[in-house]
Amino acid sequence: TLSDLNTVREAYMRSQLRRHLKSHEKLVTVVGAYHSPALQNVDSYSKSEDQKIIKGTRTRTTITALIPFSYARLAKASGYAAGVDAPRLYEIQFRYGPRAGERWIAETARLLRREGFHVSPSEAQAAVAMSRQLADLRQMNIPGQNELLQAAQATLCHGQMAPFERIRQQALIGNKIGKVPEDLIASPLIQEFLKRISSLRLSKYWSPNSPSQKTPQKELDLRKPLHQKCSAFLHLLQLMRMNWAHKGANSQRNRGSFREKWFFHWDIDHEIQLFQWGTRSRKLTELARELLRERWTPSYPLKELIDDLENTLLADLSGITAELIRQIDTRSATNDELLDIVPATSTLFSIAAYGNVRELDQKAIGDIAEQLHEKICSLLPYQCRNLDDDLSRDLFEALDQYSPFIRSQPQSHIQHPWQQALRGLIHESETHPRLSAWALRQLLDINQIPADQFRPHFRRHLSSIHRPEETAAWLEGLLSGSPSLLLYHDALFSAVELWIRDIPAETFQAILPVLNRTFANYKLSDRKSLWKRITRPENQPSQSFADHYRKFALQHLLTD
Repeated sequence: TLSDLNTVREAYMRSQLRRHLKSHEKLVTVVGAYHSPALQNVDSYSKSEDQKIIKGTRTRTTITALIPFSYARLAKASGYAAGVDAPRLYEIQFRYGPRAGERWIAETARLLRREGFHVSPSEAQAAVAMSRQLADLRQMNIPGQNELLQAAQATLCHGQMAPFERIRQQALIGNKIGKVPEDLIASPLIQEFLKRISSLRLSKYWSPNSPSQKTPQKELDLRKPLHQKCSAFLHLLQLMRMNWAHKGANSQRNRGSFREKWFFHWDIDHEIQLFQWGTRSRKLTELARELLRERWTPSYPLKELIDDLENTLLADLSGITAELIRQIDTRSATNDELLDIVPATSTLFSIAAYGNVRELDQKAIGDIAEQLHEKICSLLPYQCRNLDDDLSRDLFEALDQYSPFIRSQPQSHIQHPWQQALRGLIHESETHPRLSAWALRQLLDINQIPADQFRPHFRRHLSSIHRPEETAAWLEGLLSGSPSLLLYHDALFSAVELWIRDIPAETFQAILPVLNRTFANYKLSDRKSLWKRITRPENQPSQSFADHYRKFALQHLLTD
């Protein structure tokens, strides 16, 4: 039991104290308050009784390591049961004694001004006076935490709590952190980590002496061997869920896949995380495999499993990919949610196309991707029925990202079921209009629907029998991607223009967001071409107020 364990621990502590007291007159012990009564007077405990308690316990070699302290982790808010409410405030009270209240109010006023709030010197003086008055009323010698907080809220924050919430962390908890000298670090894992960041020239991003105003960043050119190793190391940390570095999108001028940009944000928790890891393993790669296996529970999402596979390859982590592929194969067989399967399959197809990667069975990954693709094709006509607008948009966005990649696959066993599924979406009357139109557009783009079959579809969906919101959603699905269909298909352009002109004035404003989403992805030059076509003399509507409003709204959508 826990009580028996504590008895053994305290007996062992006393035995160690007796051993060291033979050669030292005084000893300092760093121990939790719970154990202090058992150590205050060692002579009052029987040495023979302690030996009996210890006898029979197994010995084990251990490594001790100092862990850096921080105010954030000493605070009770971190979950530390023996923590305090406000380490920064208590430090000020310890250092400045009776004048601590004035010091803390002045510092709080400075923090508020830094956040953009107006705090005058007279308001700070009023806060000090109020805190003293509250202390007097409560028969206290000096203002305590509650008195200072109430005075700050009433005067510095003008009775509002929201401004103080912006600075609560800095004012009450603070950001002071400690540091352990490298020569005192005994954990092999931490030593390996520090050696690797030094050899990869990442040391300056780790444990900065002062917080930086600008997020540190580093660009990698993966054609350089050192940068390749650096990228693999940073991907390994991401795989282990250490959020020290985040990979950003490639810049406009460096769109090639051989470029990576990483942003670094160091936090004391990262160092604590390292110390905790050091108690579990001696090597980073061994620990990474252990952490991966721990999180592959039955409830772990398929998409995250596939993300793990991708990061495992990017991190060049050996000894785990075959096991991960088996996990993906098992999980994919029981998952029927399109929003899970579609992005996962796209990633699998990409991974299978990487080329020769150590330990990567490309055929096994390709087989899983093709099985999932077959499942997508069979589920698509059924899972797109009777959807609400939000779910249809999520599925529309996922499928729109998936389709270009599938279109690039020449194999007939991939293309044929995909085209059949798209036709099923078009002909199923209960398919959401956005998805039905999207499927129609996909078939048009690969010349699988002739013009004479296309016209009845847009005449039916642009007719007045449908609600304007349904028609707007159908247009959003149809006009996604390239604007060429609307620009150069005269019959469609005329039908869309007539539909917009006939929408009731009270409804037009409600569908503007849908039209905005439709046109937002077009290039500015394409939007301007549409506007020029709309403003041709033969396309000008009657000059009613509603027509002027529509023209004004469309002009902003297409020319801004």
